[in-house]
Parts: sequence; structure tokens; C-alpha cells
Amino acid sequence: MSRELQSNKYAGFLFVALIVALSVMPSVAFVGDYIEKALKFVAFALTLTTVAALAGIWRGSIPFKSCELKAIALGLPIVTVLDLIYPSIKYSDQGYFSEVVFPFSIDLGIAFVVSGVIWRAANK
Repeated sequence: MSRELQSNKYAGFLFVALIVALSVMPSVAFVGDYIEKALKFVAFALTLTTVAALAGIWRGSIPFKSCELKAIALGLPIVTVLDLIYPSIKYSDQGYFSEVVFPFSIDLGIAFVVSGVIWRAANK
């Protein structure tokens, strides 16, 4: 195996390991059940990969394949919605939904704008 290919695989491993390690921290610290913790993990991991994708699009050197960019673009709004729906159902007796509608709508709007940028880059 060439030295460059070995270096690329090592960098890829470190990228995934850092995403997982940095995503585990807030999900473990989050107070909630296992589904909420899993949603926080996925949301944080997706946020980190979204930032990497946006940086690549900005710099003209996209680090992901087209299908990976499309998965990020689709996953971002889906996880954003799931991050609201599950707690809203679980805590429906506490009026949770009415307290988070405005921040959620802003978050979802940003997710759609970011997803659109990433989706357009995936189709180039």
C-alpha cells in the first residue's frame, strides 16, 4: 500500500473517530431516555459532518461523495423534525410543544437552507 493511501485511510479513520467521540459526549450528558440520547448523538454527528461539507463547498474541495452529500442534506431536516416530535409526544402532558415552536421553526428554516446548499453541491 502506498504511503499516501495509508495516510488517507488514517485520516478517514480519525475523522470518523472524532465525529463519534465528540457526538457521544453531549448525548451521554443529556438528561433523557435512550431514544432522546440517540437523537442527540445523531443530531450532533450530523451537525459536524454538515459543517465539514459546508466548509468543503465554500473552499471548492468537497470531502464527500455526491450520495453522502445527499444523505447529509436529507438527514438534517429529518433529524431536526424528529428532535422535536419525540419529546413533544413524550412530554405532551407538560405543554412542551408550545414552548419550543418558535425556536424549532427557526432551526428548521436554517436546516432547509443548509440542506438546499448541500443538495445543489451534490448535483453539480
